[in-house]
Amino acid sequence: MKKLLFLFLILSFLFSCGRGKVPISESSRIIPDSFAIGLNLYNKGRAVYHHSNNMDSMLFYMQLAEGFFIRDGHKAQVNRYIASVYSARGESDEAIRYFLRASRTAEEWQYSFICQGIADAYTAAGRFREGGIWIRFYTEEYG
Repeated sequence: MKKLLFLFLILSFLFSCGRGKVPISESSRIIPDSFAIGLNLYNKGRAVYHHSNNMDSMLFYMQLAEGFFIRDGHKAQVNRYIASVYSARGESDEAIRYFLRASRTAEEWQYSFICQGIADAYTAAGRFREGGIWIRFYTEEYG
């Protein structure tokens, strides 16, 4: 008798589970977090560069990451990293271009790093006057 009761309970449970399903609405679907996707692409770009020194792949991942970031500060961080990689490779003109691009969208706490990077890139290129202007700008603005 206990076996029949147990079998009856299992069967009734199985049949009741499929009824009363509520369809998933559009608003309750899981939407991927664009910041998380951008951060993963940013980290992937950094890893590719540090492990293979492949500039094209790194730039590809960084440009994708910048597209997923919503906040300007995150976009500035991506451009600052690209600029620092160009600067380390001795490509000062490209570094300056990306530092200036980063400066347009940077948050206040990022300006010191960006201004110092711009000044270093100008002086590495032998353009001391422009580097001096950025150093003067940095010290006047951020002391």
